[in-house]
Amino acid sequence: MHGRTLAGTLAFFLAAPLLGQSLEEKVSEFTLPNGFRFLIVERHESPVFVGLVRFKVGSVDEVPGITGLAHLFEHMVFKGTTAIGTRAWEKERAVLDEIERVGEALSRAVVEGDEETVKALREELEALEEKHQTLIVPGEFDTVYDENGGTFLNATTGADLTTYFVALPSSRLELWMLMESERFKHPVMREFYKERDVVAEERRMRIETSPGGALYEALIHAAFTVHPYRIETVGYMSDLKTVTVGDAEKFFAEHYVPQNSVVALVGDVDPAHAAELAQKYFSDIPKAPDPPPVRTVEPEQKGERRVRLEFDAEPGLMVAYHVPTWPDEDFYALRALSYALTEGRASRLEKALVKEGVASDVDAWFGPGERYPHLFMLSADPIAPHTTEEVERILYREFERLEREPLTKRELERVRNNLQANAVRRLGSNFWLAFSMTEYELLTGSWRNMLTYVDKVGSVTAEDVQRAAKAYLTESNRTVAVRVRRAVKGAEGAERMRASVFSAPSVPSALGFGWLYPAEPARETDAP
Repeated sequence: MHGRTLAGTLAFFLAAPLLGQSLEEKVSEFTLPNGFRFLIVERHESPVFVGLVRFKVGSVDEVPGITGLAHLFEHMVFKGTTAIGTRAWEKERAVLDEIERVGEALSRAVVEGDEETVKALREELEALEEKHQTLIVPGEFDTVYDENGGTFLNATTGADLTTYFVALPSSRLELWMLMESERFKHPVMREFYKERDVVAEERRMRIETSPGGALYEALIHAAFTVHPYRIETVGYMSDLKTVTVGDAEKFFAEHYVPQNSVVALVGDVDPAHAAELAQKYFSDIPKAPDPPPVRTVEPEQKGERRVRLEFDAEPGLMVAYHVPTWPDEDFYALRALSYALTEGRASRLEKALVKEGVASDVDAWFGPGERYPHLFMLSADPIAPHTTEEVERILYREFERLEREPLTKRELERVRNNLQANAVRRLGSNFWLAFSMTEYELLTGSWRNMLTYVDKVGSVTAEDVQRAAKAYLTESNRTVAVRVRRAVKGAEGAERMRASVFSAPSVPSALGFGWLYPAEPARETDAP
């Protein structure tokens, strides 16, 4: 938090609508002729600023065969440009052309299952990559920021959005403009096939060897039958083994267009000076057609779906319901319902499951994204000897209880207090403010919608929550994913059974995905 105490910020916030007025007074915004939008928030308490570039592109924009590409491309734009990261660009470009020729042939051979050709092409590719290493300056993009006081340099990709961010001294604003504009003008697919292997390893860690990740993927595969929200951001392993530089360049050309982005600068920034620099560095990025739309619509679910995942881990449960997203009338009631069920020790499911010792944790969230109708999801891990079946019965019992016992005034007040506390924490951070404003700008059409979010969720009534629960938390709209321990025979199996009975489970339920609205807990990877 920069130069403002929590109490001071709270007073600032609770003076709303002064919140909206005060923030609006501090925001300058403009759009370049090519479509690049800029949001600038002046905060002069410290001589630093956060620079954030966000594009409305994510895994929802992928199709089978190139899954994981949005995330992989995020990695690639840290590899430099035609001027940054190279020792001799013309010589390097010739080697990169050869690498791509071999890479394309290798991908075809992998798809065709021609093992002999695959082996020969891999050896050729390795030789070219070794030659390529003599022509580059590895990590130079990061080094430039490091040597100029940059911190928190990172990026993140979700189902809907991809984000690049860094914090810098305010005297380095022009450097930021240069670096960020260059990497979207002249990106180079440098070390593409090595980075592809890095992303494949991420999939192994986050999904294939992760109890929570594997269960989550099973859940969204069952819940979405056709919509691309069924694709996990990290992609499928077969695609990660065959996606090519040509695929990445096509994806970049289609989605990384000026009108599909928004830039936020929050901190010690002079808006007039920033506008001059934005014109100087970003205005020559050419306009391009709008990205192709996502045409597929998920059909109505007509009956409960269940999936059983065998995994060498403690049992776990996830339950999902299809629900609408912003600006549907029930959007805010469902947010309030989520808070009332799982936020804090006094929430209904915390008391019914965790306080009673039935489950080690319980969580609720919305995802995988927010651009299209999505899921309201809950997860809980039972504590032995309690079972997933028992946890499931308690979940449904609490949903039914909502019909008989609507949320009390005290519960609704707790929802409002949690919303306000979360909003205060986020407003105190230059990073979170930049993230929130750009998210609202890209997903709802205006960053100003964040100013009314707390009030709208806070004004939800018990009747609104009852209506939403009755409409969406139904058996026919439900998908259930259960993780069970894979059966192991003999002495090893007996030992594992004893361990599961006498130890409390610690299976992670947070999965690392889905940036949500600013009053909710973040679950995306690589966040500051």
